[in-house]
Order: sequence, then structure tokens, then C-alpha cells
Amino acid sequence: MANDDYDAEYADALKKIDSAKAVKGNSEIRFQSLENRLKNLQNGIDVSSIESTLRSHDSREHPICRPVKEKSATFTFGSTIMKLSDKPEFLVAPGPPDMSPYTVFNFSEIP
Repeated sequence: MANDDYDAEYADALKKIDSAKAVKGNSEIRFQSLENRLKNLQNGIDVSSIESTLRSHDSREHPICRPVKEKSATFTFGSTIMKLSDKPEFLVAPGPPDMSPYTVFNFSEIP
């Protein structure tokens, strides 16, 4: 599904923004960390490398996995991974993935 009901002028304005001069905030820093980790994998992307990426703290101020802190309401409250294959799996960490192990749910077996 894609959203195609946007204003074309807005899309043109976005193309004119110099990304090198843009201020990098939380989302941009976290996305850059994800991108760097995944593009630098030597043996391809697998579940283990995705788990490691989602548990990472590359940026102290804007980590991918936000730790639980006493005076902060912002933290990673859970994490999910979908393995799309002949035998699909759904992995869930019910809490910050650096503190909670992933549980694997298998959809290939009928209960």
C-alpha cells in the first residue's frame, strides 16, 4: 500500500533540501545507525543480525534501543521481527530487546 495523494509541490520542495546541512534529530540518527549496521554486514542479513541491530546503543543520546531510565517516559517497550520464508516466524521481545529475549512464534504448524 502506498500513499499517492500528496501535493507535488511538497515533493519538489523536499528535493531542494540540502541533507548535509539538515539538523539531525532523534529519528535521523537512529535511522542512520540502522542503515549503517545493515549495510555493513559481511554475511548478509539474518535474524541474529537484526536482533543485534535492534538491541544496539550506537548513539548514547539517540540509541536504536532506548533504555529504561527512572525519570524518562521514553524507552523501547517492545520489539518485533517477521521472518518471511517458507516457514514464517514472528519474533517478539516483550520489553526493551537489550533486556528481553525474543520469543519465536511459528505459523507453519496447525495447533
